[in-house]
Amino acid sequence: HLSLDLLYLPSTKLKGISMMRQIITILAILLISACTTVQTTLETNNENRFAGKTITTSTYAQPRFMAQTKKNVIFSSAIVLPPFELGKKILNDNQIEDPAIYIGNILLDDFVSELNATLVEKPDVIVKKRKLKNMLELYSGVDYVLDVETGFWSLSYFPVNWGKYTTYYTVRLRLIDINNQAIIAESVCKGDKISPQDSPNYTQMLADKAFLIKQQSNIAANKCINEFRTTVLNLPEKPLDIIKLKKTPLKLATSNEDSTNSQVTIASKYPEEFLALTSASSIKMREAAIAIGKDRLYNDEAIFLATIAILENEISNNTPEKIRNDGLAWCAINLGRAGDKRAIPVLEKVKNSNLPRKVRTHAIASLKKLSKI
Repeated sequence: HLSLDLLYLPSTKLKGISMMRQIITILAILLISACTTVQTTLETNNENRFAGKTITTSTYAQPRFMAQTKKNVIFSSAIVLPPFELGKKILNDNQIEDPAIYIGNILLDDFVSELNATLVEKPDVIVKKRKLKNMLELYSGVDYVLDVETGFWSLSYFPVNWGKYTTYYTVRLRLIDINNQAIIAESVCKGDKISPQDSPNYTQMLADKAFLIKQQSNIAANKCINEFRTTVLNLPEKPLDIIKLKKTPLKLATSNEDSTNSQVTIASKYPEEFLALTSASSIKMREAAIAIGKDRLYNDEAIFLATIAILENEISNNTPEKIRNDGLAWCAINLGRAGDKRAIPVLEKVKNSNLPRKVRTHAIASLKKLSKI
């Protein structure tokens, strides 16, 4: 079998290699990985194995993103930015998040909701060496680590059509049993190829804050989530949303019972926090709600309205995941801190709902705070 390390080849390994050798290496790896699968799969019936056990995800520095264009292949770095420098600029200028973070958060949700594991906060460390010995030292306080790391990630033209562009993405998954000092599941996944006929040009890829790069990376991440679920974790596939250019409107609570629910159409001044708060991932929602509270972003109109909508929707669903409880409690806290009486109707509903006691307690405290205004 081919080594997973050869299939994976993190982009950091390409540093210092000439452009021609990088291209040849990458093409060879993509060709090999297209016809080779190597993985370690968990046994079935894992509920008892993970029940009550603590789990977290690993944290890596920003991955290297290679933006290969006609110009930086033809011209020297004195004229245009080389591929990795251009890629870093694209990530930073357009706030493109590492897809591995999204993949890890969704799979963590699965471990908590389907395998009854217990989520713990990530240690404040950055993984610099992927060797098992190093991972055991960094994460010694938990039972399991879901180690998800982006490998080769790029924007490039098609060799057969230099005017059309696409993204390439590979990601590595390892499930590490800290107590037994073992990697108990491992795999590499790559996103599906896109036909040149269906692909945009370079300008279109960077339009709307590089939306198409974000969307193609999101599609690849969703594909890999379900591939990891079915072939590695022995869980069934599940539907996952693809990010859209136009945000889906959120229904809002209103103080007038006779009026219909309005919708969020306001752009947030803090798009990263807003997208995380309204994410399908319970973990991302929870982390965003905490960050919004600590950084005092709750007066942003879009975030304020989205917070109301989240609580309103949870009351309607009446089946909150236990992992969401902290996030919902912070939503209630943030509405009180915002000092806006428009939050009173939904806080009253939370107070009288079947949501967890922790959430109701914070809603009551926020109601008292708003009543003094």
